Amino acid sequence: GYTAYYFVLQGCTPALVQPWTPVYEKPDTDCTYFHEWSQEQIEELRPDVVLMSTDTQDRYVREDGSYVDDSRDIAEMIEQGMRERIESLVPLTDRVVVLGDVPRLMFDPSMITDRGVTLADGLSAPMPRSMLMRRAVKAATKGTPAEYVETRQWFCAEDLCPVVVGDLITHRDR
Repeated sequence: GYTAYYFVLQGCTPALVQPWTPVYEKPDTDCTYFHEWSQEQIEELRPDVVLMSTDTQDRYVREDGSYVDDSRDIAEMIEQGMRERIESLVPLTDRVVVLGDVPRLMFDPSMITDRGVTLADGLSAPMPRSMLMRRAVKAATKGTPAEYVETRQWFCAEDLCPVVVGDLITHRDR
């Protein structure tokens, strides 16, 4: 009985932050417009549930227009931007749910298709930066009505994340 609407712009996190686009070496203004547009859509729809997930870029833009590429600074920006987004959505819906991002691997998952590679070669600890960003997103939900859904256990066990589980590929290539 649900209708799902997908508001997704590749490279644009739902966190109210502005990414730096490496393609054009400038702030990604498309993301700013997308934030405004998606907020308007949610205001109009007044959905029962807003479900968000995110991934992060390598650089973001400060208010003064300079870019940030330090992971800790980015994590702080993501935490604050997600908190602001959550707070903007709470009055518009009965429920806000934030899914933790899939932990990134230390290598490109497509390597598992190389000749001579075994399933054991497809095990990786999660990338430290990925885990830092996941913690920032989780922290953003603290003190808000949003629910955080941990996903790491779906993709990793005992601090290792396999590319293949049974006959399923758990990660996409970059």
